[in-house]
Amino acid sequence: MAGTDASGSAAPISGKQAIAAATATNISVANLAYSTTYKIYFVASTSTSGASVTAVQSIAVATTAAAPATTVSLAGSVIDGKVSGATLTLYSDRAMTTQVGTGSTDSTGAFSITLTAATTPDPVYIKSAGGTDIDTGMPAPTLFSVGNTAGTNALTTFNVTPLTKDVFDRVSRGNDLATAQSDAKTAFGLTANTGANGLYEDPTAAGNTGLKAAAFKKLAAGTAGSTITAGNYKMFAITISKTDVGSTTVSSIANLVASSNFVAGDVSVTANGDITGTVGSSHFITGKVIGSSMLFNVVDSTTAPTSITRVVGNIGLNGSFSGNFTDVSSLTSTPVMDKGIFVGSMVPATGINAAGLGTFISGFYNPGATSGNMNIVARHIFSGSGEVPRVNWGQAAVTAVDVSAGTAVMGNMTMTQDAGSSAGATSTYTFSDGEYLKSGGIPTNLLVFHFTDATNSADIYIVTAVGLRRGIYFAVSKATNKIELAGESYMSKVDSVAPKGFTAGATEDVTVAGIHPAMPGQSRTAILSQGLLPTIAVSGGMAIPANVDTSNGYTVLGSELAVFQGSMFVMKQDANNDFLDNQLGGGSVDDHLRVVEFYESGAMQGEEILGGTFVPAGGSSITLRDYPMNFVGFVHNRADATLPSFTGSLNFLARTIYASSYLQFGNAYTFGTLSITAPTTTAGSATLVATPAGGTAATSTLTVDVPATGAPGVYHIHGVLSGSGGRYVDITWPIGGTKALYAVSASASGTVEDVGEAYITQ
Repeated sequence: MAGTDASGSAAPISGKQAIAAATATNISVANLAYSTTYKIYFVASTSTSGASVTAVQSIAVATTAAAPATTVSLAGSVIDGKVSGATLTLYSDRAMTTQVGTGSTDSTGAFSITLTAATTPDPVYIKSAGGTDIDTGMPAPTLFSVGNTAGTNALTTFNVTPLTKDVFDRVSRGNDLATAQSDAKTAFGLTANTGANGLYEDPTAAGNTGLKAAAFKKLAAGTAGSTITAGNYKMFAITISKTDVGSTTVSSIANLVASSNFVAGDVSVTANGDITGTVGSSHFITGKVIGSSMLFNVVDSTTAPTSITRVVGNIGLNGSFSGNFTDVSSLTSTPVMDKGIFVGSMVPATGINAAGLGTFISGFYNPGATSGNMNIVARHIFSGSGEVPRVNWGQAAVTAVDVSAGTAVMGNMTMTQDAGSSAGATSTYTFSDGEYLKSGGIPTNLLVFHFTDATNSADIYIVTAVGLRRGIYFAVSKATNKIELAGESYMSKVDSVAPKGFTAGATEDVTVAGIHPAMPGQSRTAILSQGLLPTIAVSGGMAIPANVDTSNGYTVLGSELAVFQGSMFVMKQDANNDFLDNQLGGGSVDDHLRVVEFYESGAMQGEEILGGTFVPAGGSSITLRDYPMNFVGFVHNRADATLPSFTGSLNFLARTIYASSYLQFGNAYTFGTLSITAPTTTAGSATLVATPAGGTAATSTLTVDVPATGAPGVYHIHGVLSGSGGRYVDITWPIGGTKALYAVSASASGTVEDVGEAYITQ
């Protein structure tokens, strides 16, 4: 068989070459190159001196070979600092349901993923999960990107950074790509893009200082999630529970770290997210990492536990996490529950770069009298019986953080306290000292700030993890050195590109839902009407006054104090200032204190404590503020014609909070995936693939209700749980939030067995 000459025609060969080629290879038409014309030559005669080749016929052969695949390589880097070992997944759609490529970053944070032209989408959606920040040695955040692959706006570098995540967030909530890019540039204060790829350039590159500062503004929002990849870790946490109030002594930061409220352990995480480890010499850890959420149990025996501490939370920057824990003792007889709150971190056992971590944290806080300014909200949860739960809000600046020296400095806090349904007095808390905590020389990613109140009667401690808004705080009596109240603290940088739920002068649709400890034992119908079913908070929308400062201000809406602190929001209703009333027993007044965090979509989530007492079915009276009500919701500006919706797959990690019986509490968590098809004018659908701890996976097909008119942004997902004997599940999720609420009932019309929260992340 001949080859091709310079003109594209077949170039004749002669002699033994032709015979060898013709006899050695059985060439079919299907083997020929695509779209090529061949001249066919035949051997006419042979002789002892060799073969002669004579062209007796020339024909065009139409081949059936497929067109050659044109390939396109998408190259770039994942950059928090540069991230090695990150897993990249490429999609053709915003819902991230159609996967078109996968890859990973190398030791320098770079990647190159080859796609065929037929599957290269425009735009392309990229998710980066896991990996290690090369500069710090800490877990990297989960990042996203969306950008054009064709046309005049086609990218030449497909970097994935905090800035591209901001663009992705804006596209996810309904903006077109060009608008999202323009709005992101404005939000970051970039008067001009840097480099040929603008927001998609490497923010760590020399000369890109504007992009670097902008990236920290996104990270400092406190909404970035991370995951924990396979490896060995040191786990650190500071915890406060109801039983600490009036009994636990704290005289200094050093005393706190030396107490049982500082928890340190060794844990291992497998490739499928399983957690095992130890705390001290007598307690064992088991649990699970799913996406950007985690759950682990601390038990006194792996075979026959008599007590269990269940810890759950969202994972933020540098392996930080915060959330709730539940202690259940006397598991073998009559279980007793104690609830608490915590802030902690998972730090790689090896490979930490303290100097690099110090540089990162300095960039994160950008310390200074004004540039390090933080919005602060502090809310009581646990306190003495005579103490009315309060919320305090204000600002203070982080002025220095030194990882190497283990120090942290903050300015004095000027804070306003509520007086029921109105604002009360303003006080100044004087900074005393602060620490960036280390344990055995290992940076923990935890900061503790110590203040003294205006009357010099109490010490205030605030504990936070770098990269999260939510932390804890507690007040210690100077007279006794005992904790007298404790609660949640929220801190977010004033200049961060953090989501604000409300717009001054706008009318907002506010959709809310919640669960509380009185739900188990009631009928499913009853608990839907008591808060699990998404409802409209204010009929006709909530009118936000035009003169309110939504970055740091407050107002009274009806009978409720509303505090706006950027990406945090507080609602306090207690007109007679005693926190003794609720509607669960048929009352007409509902005292509550609700604190929420906002996410970029408009989702909000947090916890609410209720006033007064309640007697659950078959039980004794409980003080409701000791058992927080988990809360989710959504805020949507009525001027925005784009209604929120979501289609795609989510990580799912659920745990029981309140139940009819706690004898089986040790197995009461479930993990898997939740895939949603958005409802339109008719109901949508969802597929829940869930594996209970110690059990086998089951797939359930559920219904997604169309949101009620005026109540957008919250999906009610419900149906029969496969393989559960007819049990029925209700899930309430605010689109774009990281948490959902759920209830499991004996049937669609049966009794509620347990209620809880599900951590849901992309």
